[in-house]
Amino acid sequence: MTTEELQKIIVDKYIANLGHVIDQNADFFDAGGDSVAVEVILSELSQIVKPDLPGWLLLDNPSAVELARAIHQFVMDARNTD
Repeated sequence: MTTEELQKIIVDKYIANLGHVIDQNADFFDAGGDSVAVEVILSELSQIVKPDLPGWLLLDNPSAVELARAIHQFVMDARNTD
């Protein structure tokens, strides 16, 4: 999966959990996101990308663009350590 495809999925997850449209560069928390939504979103994304994603990924990378890049790097690092 490309980073761009992952960005689209993340934006869709943000919209589903926030209940309103959010730009791919917008900060999830500034748009109304909370810790419950973080857990839901990361759980759903973990099912797609494997391995399980830690909560700090979204906390440190709140936009869809940043999060997609961070997930891509996290997954690549995880694969290299296996």
